[in-house]
Amino acid sequence: MPLSESIVQNATTVLSSLTFGIPDSMSSSGQPLAMDPSWYICRHVFISTKPEVKLAVEGSSKCDFLSQACQADLTTSLTQDWGKAADGTMCSALGFDPIPRSCQESFGFARQDVMAFDAAFLANSTLAPVQTSKEQQPYSWRIGTGYHDPGDARAYALAANRTYLIATVWGYGQSAMHIQAPEVSFGCLSSGASSIPRPPSSPSSTATTTSSSTSPLPISTAASSSGCQTLTPARIATMGTMLVLGSYFLS
Repeated sequence: MPLSESIVQNATTVLSSLTFGIPDSMSSSGQPLAMDPSWYICRHVFISTKPEVKLAVEGSSKCDFLSQACQADLTTSLTQDWGKAADGTMCSALGFDPIPRSCQESFGFARQDVMAFDAAFLANSTLAPVQTSKEQQPYSWRIGTGYHDPGDARAYALAANRTYLIATVWGYGQSAMHIQAPEVSFGCLSSGASSIPRPPSSPSSTATTTSSSTSPLPISTAASSSGCQTLTPARIATMGTMLVLGSYFLS
């Protein structure tokens, strides 16, 4: 990730990246199967830096630490304005919207990032892998740690301390004749101490690929069928989520 020297010199950032994989039976030639055009899907990402949240997720790989009130309020916020919150999207909550107050004690204050897609997105061979492949893509979701001196252990500590809550919301698009309340599933994951790459012993002038990932995390327990010929939103909601960390040199 080279940057102009007029912006920053001899600096690194540690990137955390979320990827979303699907089983081989749901794809063909590296691309997802077609999704019904009446459906629309939103992914909402929240980040916590509370140590107790990280410990809870690493211990169970679930979102059970969130109170029932939090889960209920979060579900409401992600569905109550479906198709009405803004033009050009069906998502009920938008980027930078805060997590509900009832979640802030257990998860901490966080503002969300949002990824949205429909059947046309999944039909695009360049964009579709962003939401359906566990491998890194040019447009995969990533967040850095700012600019640091090469090998600065504080950057790795910042990345390691993050825990991710991913809410997947799927429902009808604007063209649906019978609008129904969208369905929501939650997934929580953290890097785990063993997954954090160590700071390099010496800086390099090229990008380093010291990355590792967690095991895929099931977002839902919905059953799937290998004989399905259509990629439905319910199946997308069960896709595994992977967290990858890596150090990149900026010059």
